[in-house]
Amino acid sequence: MLSKTSQQYITRLEIVTAFAHLREEWEKVAGDKSLVETEGSVGLLLGDLALAIGLSPMEQEKALGPKLINNLQGPFIRTL
Repeated sequence: MLSKTSQQYITRLEIVTAFAHLREEWEKVAGDKSLVETEGSVGLLLGDLALAIGLSPMEQEKALGPKLINNLQGPFIRTL
């Protein structure tokens, strides 16, 4: 049986704000270094993005996949 999921829409402003917040966090980590030259984990970035746009646990599982979700659990992610 299919379960009903509520659709919640995010505005472009909310997306832009989420991206700006993530960029600001990466800029703090990078310090004086350019973000283009900064290396980081793609998995952590995807997890941060999922949190920033407010994906539900079910949406996170679908978007990130079970392997990445499992890797992000624990010390890496706040509420993923």
